[in-house]
Amino acid sequence: MRAAAILGPGNVSECLKKFQRVEGVEWTDSADQVDAVVIFGGDGTVHRHLPTLVSSQLPALVVPRGSGNDFCSRAEAEHG
Repeated sequence: MRAAAILGPGNVSECLKKFQRVEGVEWTDSADQVDAVVIFGGDGTVHRHLPTLVSSQLPALVVPRGSGNDFCSRAEAEHG
């Protein structure tokens, strides 16, 4: 599997390292020819990249690393 990481502002390198230890995943900084996208950030990062993600129809995982994480909190409330 090939995965691309989208990094929000701030220091997310330690969090990213945990995901990079998963075997069988090749990480890239390009969203070309990937199987999934992992977003490390908050509401601003998610919303900034949302149009591109929707049009690509790639599976996406949001790792909440923002200051408020309202996007993640609302998703949990609606589906949790």
